Amino acid sequence: MRILITGICGFAGSSIAESLLERQPGLSVAGIDNLARPGSEGNRIRLRKLGISVVHGDLRAASDFEALPHPTG
Repeated sequence: MRILITGICGFAGSSIAESLLERQPGLSVAGIDNLARPGSEGNRIRLRKLGISVVHGDLRAASDFEALPHPTG
């Protein structure tokens, strides 16, 4: 299963991502965040170490979704 989390570098987004990975083995998590909040970069580094793909982008810009990992299969 693949999950996309918006705002993944914020408190709620990063907590949800970590919790899902702990509870669902084999889950693929990716996220998009505008990194505007102080502390976002620290969360981004931590999430990447967990194997989560994090893209710097804004939901208001459709072109930013092109950088997200495409599902396969």
